[in-house]
Amino acid sequence: MANWSQTDVEIFGPPETIKEALTDIESKREGNEGSFQYLVPNKHSTVRKDGYNSMELGSIESTNVSITVNGSGRWAGPDKYFASLFEQYALTGSYTDSEAGCDFFYRTEFIKGKLITEKEEKYFSDASIKYFGIDFFVEHYAHALEDEDWEENWEDEIKIFKKYGYSVADLEKAWETYT
Repeated sequence: MANWSQTDVEIFGPPETIKEALTDIESKREGNEGSFQYLVPNKHSTVRKDGYNSMELGSIESTNVSITVNGSGRWAGPDKYFASLFEQYALTGSYTDSEAGCDFFYRTEFIKGKLITEKEEKYFSDASIKYFGIDFFVEHYAHALEDEDWEENWEDEIKIFKKYGYSVADLEKAWETYT
């Protein structure tokens, strides 16, 4: 599992339920305003033996019908906590956790508290391209040009780019703008 990963949670529901869910999430927040803050679902453990783990918070934003949580998972994000939150409050939304270095993309989707999708794939995969968009990966892989034999060494990635309409010439031209 990842050391530090990008974790994004999108939650939707009726106003009274969103208010309760936000209170639940906020009760797990630790740290001082202006410094690192963490979401710690289980205050007794920093390991994942019970299925919960902490995450460094980037932000928690809410409206009367939605909550968005962004941050960094820590040695595996709190996916089980958010799954229980979706189920407990019959919420709709998604939990996404990904990290390039450990080569994974994990996403769950819920409708009214029921798990409808659970995907775990490589970081550079159809599921992650659907989530981030192909242009994100064009920029993300610009460092490939630093490799003298990039066309040979990045053959698998090039095949995926081609599937989404990028030729080798297109990649080279795009990557030159980022390097």
